[in-house]
Amino acid sequence: SASAIVPCLSPTASLGFEDFTNLTPLVKEELRFAIQNKCLSHRMSSTLDTVTVLERPVEMSVLKAEFSPQEDERKKRRRERNKIAAAKCRNKKKEKTECLQKESEKLETIN
Repeated sequence: SASAIVPCLSPTASLGFEDFTNLTPLVKEELRFAIQNKCLSHRMSSTLDTVTVLERPVEMSVLKAEFSPQEDERKKRRRERNKIAAAKCRNKKKEKTECLQKESEKLETIN
């Protein structure tokens, strides 16, 4: 049954935030491999008449060697900005959660 394969379809399972954070690296890795394969297929089809299907994706170190130093620096800056934005977002979310929790406790004491 579909609910045995996909945990979100299971009526008895209740997934918490931790369940999704554990899935995130797997989803990212799957997307990364799909993008790599598509890029490689596109490069191969432009140079060859037939596209060969790879048994496994090319390692990141092989693809990374193709980037120029400027691209590497741009990626590094973008990653740093993303880290800062993510931390800011997490802090903002934490503050909002704490505020809502305090408001909830205040309303409970009133009732």
